[in-house]
Amino acid sequence: MEKIKKYISDFWKKEKSKSLSSKISDIVFLLLVIILLIPPARRELKLLISKLTMNQPHVVAPEKMKTMGNEDFLWPLTKLDGTKYLLENFEGQVIFLNFWATWCPPCRAEMPEIQNLYNRYKDKVRFIFVSFEQPEVQLKFLRDQGYDMPLYTSFQQPPQIFYSKTIPTTYIISRKGEIVVRETGAKKWDGEKTTRLLDKLIAE
Repeated sequence: MEKIKKYISDFWKKEKSKSLSSKISDIVFLLLVIILLIPPARRELKLLISKLTMNQPHVVAPEKMKTMGNEDFLWPLTKLDGTKYLLENFEGQVIFLNFWATWCPPCRAEMPEIQNLYNRYKDKVRFIFVSFEQPEVQLKFLRDQGYDMPLYTSFQQPPQIFYSKTIPTTYIISRKGEIVVRETGAKKWDGEKTTRLLDKLIAE
């Protein structure tokens, strides 16, 4: 922190002789440097960037669409209240499956959108939010943020069909087990494109 203070002090001494436009550009640069040097500020910057770059999710093209097999539905899940499930308990339902973590800025960026979608479809779509963090960490995050989505964890790796190196990763699965949406990164889930798709899948 002392190094940062000295850097700022030296910076202001040099600024006195510069024009207004130069000072403004230098101040912007200084703020970016400070943000990158301070971890909490860096996380907030990543969160802001994720929010600004979110776009609508895309439906998988029919020729690239994958269908879950029987073994994929045998994936065990544990709800944070301790109730145990297999994914096959939800077979035949429209499923919104999201892999996330509390420390992940893009995950946090899309959470308000997902909460809105959950509020609208929680009686018609099975929402499954999977994190491999400790339950108390997840619950504290939900309480602090005012969210109430259903949280799950698993003691086994997800089926290969859900393999991804990135979080958040989100899947929308039809009643037939077809993965009609597979998206990585923060998305605008509460938009007309998603609601039209869910309405169509629910009606099938």
